[in-house]
Amino acid sequence: MDRSILKAREPAREFHHTEHDPHPIMIANTNPLQPQSQPKPSTNHILKMTPDQPRTLKEKANPRSNQSEVRHSTYEILSAHIWHCVSKARGLTDEQPTKLQIPVNARSRMKPPIARENLGNVIVLTTSIRCNTRAC
Repeated sequence: MDRSILKAREPAREFHHTEHDPHPIMIANTNPLQPQSQPKPSTNHILKMTPDQPRTLKEKANPRSNQSEVRHSTYEILSAHIWHCVSKARGLTDEQPTKLQIPVNARSRMKPPIARENLGNVIVLTTSIRCNTRAC
């Protein structure tokens, strides 16, 4: 089996990997109407959407008037929408940075491609950091 594609480059390239940065520090709550308390435990929830709801979000994110703009996929739009809703539900301030990490199958994106006979997954962790404002 040819494993040369998995070898490190000479010289090695160096990149800043945001996925290894510490998580954003929580900004203190300065709202007197919302006193500081212990963090609430996390919960799970299944989001139910009709077929029209993602379509509506996609139309808002990809207006027909901006044909030259980048077109966002349904996956990107739903990820951003859920991220925004979670931030809102947690009562985060607009200046609070939040971090979203999603594992992605990168096997088909490798150049040169990995041979079919090589077994295993190629998973990379994509990371985005954002605020509700442009303060980040």
